[in-house]
Amino acid sequence: MTHFRRLLMCSAVALALAPVSANAEKALVYITNSAGDTVHVIDPLTNKVIQQFPIIGAHGVNFSPDGTKVYISNEQTSTLDVFDQKSGNLIKKIKLSNHPNNIAVAKDGDEIFAVEDICSHAAVALSEGDVEGCTVECWLHGSRFDLRTGKPTGLPATEPVATFPVELRGTDVYVDVTTTLNGVVPQ
Repeated sequence: MTHFRRLLMCSAVALALAPVSANAEKALVYITNSAGDTVHVIDPLTNKVIQQFPIIGAHGVNFSPDGTKVYISNEQTSTLDVFDQKSGNLIKKIKLSNHPNNIAVAKDGDEIFAVEDICSHAAVALSEGDVEGCTVECWLHGSRFDLRTGKPTGLPATEPVATFPVELRGTDVYVDVTTTLNGVVPQ
């Protein structure tokens, strides 16, 4: 039912669950602190930090569809830092224009969508919500948004969220943050 990687934003701290692929040994928890300088990877079975990604200004975490790459939004350098999930080595830095947008990437069936990661009603992260039937539900008040159009499909939201073009190249997901598909200006 849920195709979003859960991201919990609380006091500038983000928590993400790593995807579990068929060959994965276990799920891991990724925690960022945008005021800190490291993304910690925690084994929930032992509650111990098992890996660290040294990154100042880490804001959000997401994963390649196969779980082999970790994408971390870096607010300090305006880059998307791509790490190898197993080794923790930096693969590349992708320069973003100005300040990185908060983007939620969701998979519904065979389609991948990118929407602005903020509910137009309550300004909370949509990436914390559930994806079902090509819609994402805001966890706070239950507003629903169509992933294709960004339009609200359930109250209390009445304004759409921005949607972005997505391209899948192998296991990499590319999101064009310079334009929106629906003409909505990101917040």
